[in-house]
Amino acid sequence: MHCGASVPSPTARFCGECGTPVARGGQVPTVGEPARELPGERKFVTVLFADIKGSTEVAAGLDPEDWFLALERFHAAAISSIHEYAGIITTYGGDGVMALFGAPVAHEGHAEQACWAALRLAQQVEAIATDLAPAIGTHLGVRVGLNSGHVVVGRIGDDTRIDYTAQGLAVNIAARMEQVAEVGEIYLAPATAELVRAHFALDDVGPRQVKGIADPILVHRLLGPTVAELAPTSPTASPLVGRSAELALLRSAATDARSGRPTTVALTAPPGFGKSRLVREIIAELEARGAEVATAVGDEVRAAGPMWTVAELARALLGTGPGDDPEAITAALADLDATVSPDLRLGDPGPLLSLLAPESQPPPVDPDTARRRMGAAFRGLVAARADRATDLLVLAMDDLHAVDDASLATLADLVTEPPSGRLLVLATSRPSDTLTALLPRSARRLDLGALGFDETAAMVRQWVDEPAAVADLARLLHERTGGNPFFTEEILRSLAEDGHLVGPPGARRVEGALDGSSVPAP
Repeated sequence: MHCGASVPSPTARFCGECGTPVARGGQVPTVGEPARELPGERKFVTVLFADIKGSTEVAAGLDPEDWFLALERFHAAAISSIHEYAGIITTYGGDGVMALFGAPVAHEGHAEQACWAALRLAQQVEAIATDLAPAIGTHLGVRVGLNSGHVVVGRIGDDTRIDYTAQGLAVNIAARMEQVAEVGEIYLAPATAELVRAHFALDDVGPRQVKGIADPILVHRLLGPTVAELAPTSPTASPLVGRSAELALLRSAATDARSGRPTTVALTAPPGFGKSRLVREIIAELEARGAEVATAVGDEVRAAGPMWTVAELARALLGTGPGDDPEAITAALADLDATVSPDLRLGDPGPLLSLLAPESQPPPVDPDTARRRMGAAFRGLVAARADRATDLLVLAMDDLHAVDDASLATLADLVTEPPSGRLLVLATSRPSDTLTALLPRSARRLDLGALGFDETAAMVRQWVDEPAAVADLARLLHERTGGNPFFTEEILRSLAEDGHLVGPPGARRVEGALDGSSVPAP
């Protein structure tokens, strides 16, 4: 039992009476005393709630040991699904869980990670329910709710137990989404839906009145992934700052590719430095001039399937979708062959059908040979589209660090010996030795650095129309974020939502004093 004794030495780290770590002020905490030195941090996260619908009724009809084993399997599925997508479980509630994505470590793709985790969890629970149904006499169903927003995260509890959790309205809305969801479905609040709609198919369920919220909330049902695309720039995003030299290099690369010299540019940087944003900016310029663009986005989970990224690019080049049948794919290939010169016609659809609709083809005897055949067919598809392009063909591959190995090998072959034509390949990645080894010496490297203080100040000026306040706020943000533009913008948005920046966009002013305690952590 902790003794509450005073510790005479100011440098003592443990109590001489009971061995308990010493709290600030030289006092040993007693059992049940609230934990200290655990300040909360404001973060932008996605919150997930999931539970087994009707668990009380199911448990009433089962032996407690059988019900315990069923819950154990549910929790195991939740743990594996959530951890696989970099989430953390903050609460176990018997037949339910709460999880956070984007904290304690910030991640700009937290909403997408949460959606993938929810889909995987629903898939695993369905398999468990099917397996258990004969024994328990019913089919268990999970329901999931997601919401994104600013919360205060931190450790809470006393000296007997300390948990990492989140508090705030965003948490409550996520819980309400789970409560109104139908069995087997995943419901998203509007904030999450806006963040993921470029990558996932959604169905508008309609407005729902939920407990504790005055106005109805428009609910969206998560259906599954769509064909990968680069996420569009948020309509509330600040104008691009501090990347004029990088944009000039990309424009130069596009000019070279347009002249018939296939060109590859690899953009590398840590998360939040603006790789994808920079690619979106140049793509918007190129599309305005008539460029045709095919995109694929790497994903650690979907990368478990070989050639997944190459298949996404091939679908984009053909204009087909992940659910298209072999007949639709064959027809799209025939339409393409009719528009290119005879020496570039693809002819046999077999290799591309193996790539895009593998269930329609016999399983390969030799996977390596099959990969080479599919890779050659993909190269032929790129050559045909580049030849047909009236201005420029752009292949944009985001998050190459999360691409499957077979796709990486195929893409390396493509950029090492590219087909002739007006072809520009843009690839983004976190710093990676693997990426460096795959790129040919002719590829152009663009390593994005952090923003300098002047560039951070330029971002602040887009939000604050108070010259006297800009320098102080920029200095505080630059120190807090290290020049990371994503984190800088998130903190500015958070300050505006909290009332520290008031007024209309472009004419805001600082309200009250801002210091390290009032500026949220990235």
